[in-house]
Amino acid sequence: MNELINTMNLSMMQFHILLVMLMIVLHIVIATAIAKDISLLAKRQIFPQLLPGLAWVLVGLLTGVWGLVVYWLMHHSSLSRF
Repeated sequence: MNELINTMNLSMMQFHILLVMLMIVLHIVIATAIAKDISLLAKRQIFPQLLPGLAWVLVGLLTGVWGLVVYWLMHHSSLSRF
């Protein structure tokens, strides 16, 4: 019985490590996408709202999807026109 529990614990730890690694990759991809979008906006003479560009990249890197949602709302949604 102890061996089964140890095996299950090991499997759960491996799954957790894999999940954390995927989240890290996702956060890096989101930060890269925000950086690319900021550079495209700068070419059209549209400047970042509320924060400088590098700060938006850091927000995306630290918060992931939530930071991307806030960035999108402020720069690309119809709410940004108010």
